[in-house]
Amino acid sequence: MSEISGSKLKQIREERHIPLEQVAKSTRIRLSILQDLENDEYADLGSRVQIRGFLKLYADFLGVPLEESAPQITAEEAPISDASTNQSAEELKAPSEVIPPPKVKSSKKKEPKRIRRRNKTGTAPKDNKAVEVLSPLPVSRSQQMLDDIGRQLNARRRYLDIPWDLLVEQTHIPRAQLIALEQGNLDAFASPAEAKGLLQTYARFLNLNTDLLLVQFADALQERLAEKAAAESKPRKRARLLSPRWVALRRFFTLDLFFGTLLVGGIIFFMVWGAAQLMNQPEPQTETTNLPEIQEILIGSQTPMGIELTQTPTEEAPAFQLPTATPLSVLLDTTAPIQVVVHARQSVWVKVNADNEEVYQGRMPAGSVEAYTAKEYLELEAGNAAALEIVYNQTQLDPFSRVGQLLRLRFDANGMQDLSATPPFQPTPTTTVLP
Repeated sequence: MSEISGSKLKQIREERHIPLEQVAKSTRIRLSILQDLENDEYADLGSRVQIRGFLKLYADFLGVPLEESAPQITAEEAPISDASTNQSAEELKAPSEVIPPPKVKSSKKKEPKRIRRRNKTGTAPKDNKAVEVLSPLPVSRSQQMLDDIGRQLNARRRYLDIPWDLLVEQTHIPRAQLIALEQGNLDAFASPAEAKGLLQTYARFLNLNTDLLLVQFADALQERLAEKAAAESKPRKRARLLSPRWVALRRFFTLDLFFGTLLVGGIIFFMVWGAAQLMNQPEPQTETTNLPEIQEILIGSQTPMGIELTQTPTEEAPAFQLPTATPLSVLLDTTAPIQVVVHARQSVWVKVNADNEEVYQGRMPAGSVEAYTAKEYLELEAGNAAALEIVYNQTQLDPFSRVGQLLRLRFDANGMQDLSATPPFQPTPTTTVLP
């Protein structure tokens, strides 16, 4: 059978002086596809069915009859990557319907049902020709958007007439991935992020509007996710038709009725339980006291009733008790005439002046021992007199019992003077005015 190719159609078009743009406008075939058909380049056009459809439209426009057989594609023109071949085949592939073989008269012996079913659904004999019925598959909107991006890349590459080797060398992207980008095959990449980066690099190399393509790619990804979510959504359960009796029961036994019944039952239970506790409670036994009768109280009895009150001595414990004083002996390596050693039994504030100079002022921690010397005199002030033990010139003084009271002592050559003692009361003289 004679075959008609794109080059023959090109020759016929040029003889009739028909521009290629007019053919593209009338047949609604892109100009780049028409150029590939005329140059007999079928590698990027997909399957044989698609090529034959384009050639048929082109031939019908020129009024040339097209034979049944499509042009054969050589191995060199075939696409290199399997991904591109699979994608192009998926775009226009259609389920093939096989004509069932002619019915054969059944023999006398009946065959099993399983064998008969297999014959019904089996393939046709080799002599019969299978007729392919093309029916377009529904393409998702996201795939249409990805195909549109791929068409823009393909048209730009063909317009610039850049070979694949130069593209791979300049963009550092494998040819299979470049073809997948042009065909909108997002499944050929490891992740959408990788496809986005390669698309940005490829579009920037082709000097396209990179931002617009990335926005279109993002919209396609969003639409793709929405389609997957809609496909994975669980179907709703079909509503059951309930009987009127069951509906009435469900309306009567509500949640409010349940909680109300539970509350009333609880109140009744506690009332019964409280009444049972009151009834089972034993009567309290009252102790009989020998009280005098009213007559004896009113008239009086011969034997007087006397009440003796006995007081038990109680020892009052002091509100605050200091630790027991221990004898303190500290040897000082000094020859000063005044030597004072202070031992703090509790934490107390202390101020020491020696020969009109302040030696120490602050809080002494409990258990600390400090030694002070002076030539003329030494003054000691403390916030709690009972918290200190004092040794004056190797002689331990009696502990002070004034708890929480101010202590002020003066040590000099004459001995110790307690300046904190209250002076005796002396009447103040008053002047009388004579008339």
